[in-house]
Amino acid sequence: MLKVPTTPADIIHSSYARYVWKMHGRQVLGRTLLYGLLWPIPFAYLSWKHTRKLGDRVRAATGKGKLRQVTEQFSVALRYSISPRKYYVFELFRPERLRHAGSYIARYEFKGGLHTFLESRIERPTRRILNDKAAFFRQCQKNDIATMPTYLVVHSDGNLERLTPFAHQAAEGAWRARLRTLAAAGRRPLSGPEWHHA
Repeated sequence: MLKVPTTPADIIHSSYARYVWKMHGRQVLGRTLLYGLLWPIPFAYLSWKHTRKLGDRVRAATGKGKLRQVTEQFSVALRYSISPRKYYVFELFRPERLRHAGSYIARYEFKGGLHTFLESRIERPTRRILNDKAAFFRQCQKNDIATMPTYLVVHSDGNLERLTPFAHQAAEGAWRARLRTLAAAGRRPLSGPEWHHA
């Protein structure tokens, strides 16, 4: 938040930080200060846990001893908020990946940061559409944007709402003809409302 974002990852990191402070601001200030002081304790435990489990394999593959792995974990935790577990998941022990550690995005940052970034770019932002798979699918269909279909919605009252049929529900033999038509047109066969009209 203190520097001007220059890469896509920086933009998402910055958007997430703005999102957190905008949503919670003063409410989390005390907790943030406390976590800022105490974070080395859970870090030490997680580093011990994951290095004990994976450190020997990494040393065999890269030649990096456990102490060096812990030092790198500390560095990426401090600079990029990457946990010891993610150090191994993202394989940051590999030099070519460690150089780009700032480009890795955590799931919570992606959801909070990217959604905030997208909302800042549209006239009437609505997080509901981004958090609701059925609403997102409908919005994409409305704007003729290819997306993974949502087939069925189960409402809180137990009612089922079918949004789009499965391909195999087309009339007998019709699905094969429809797939051939799509292939001939150079389109990939996706399930969607068009199967009704095949």
